Amino acid sequence: MKYATVTICFLMLSLSAFGQDVDTPGWYGTEWGTGMAEVKTELPEASEVSEPNMSDGLEGRLALPSFDLAGFEYSVLLYFNPSTDGLQRVSLKYEAKPPVERGRDAQSACSRVDDLLHKKYGSPTRNLRDGERVSGLFMVHRHWILPTTTIRLLSADSVEVGGFCSIIYESTESAEMEKI
Repeated sequence: MKYATVTICFLMLSLSAFGQDVDTPGWYGTEWGTGMAEVKTELPEASEVSEPNMSDGLEGRLALPSFDLAGFEYSVLLYFNPSTDGLQRVSLKYEAKPPVERGRDAQSACSRVDDLLHKKYGSPTRNLRDGERVSGLFMVHRHWILPTTTIRLLSADSVEVGGFCSIIYESTESAEMEKI
């Protein structure tokens, strides 16, 4: 009887652990809504952008020129809400320029990141494009929608013209506002 009780308790704990949402409340040690000064403390290698890059009303004001992710060098731009000075989005981009070296193309970069995201967060919430060819480009577009963070994986690739792989982390609240 004691063995059965211990087994049932273990199973209940195991099942509750599997049912919990996986989340990340920001990117790389930062949290959504954190001010630029505090983000600079968390990421001292980040530099201020001389002319902010505007996107959906957000200002790209901090940059990491080189960030290694799965063996590929990405550029990183951190976007802030100009009215609150809070971090809202982080955009990572790998560009493969022709001539593209075998295994260094955008498709390879995105495939490695896709594997990492699957391992950490499970299957994507949405697959908008999954290896389709559009105008000669190999396209991938996936979303992981978590309680506080939405992650988008975007890729367009061609051996002839090069391509890109982008990973966009943003506050789920901010991502939902874009739909309105």
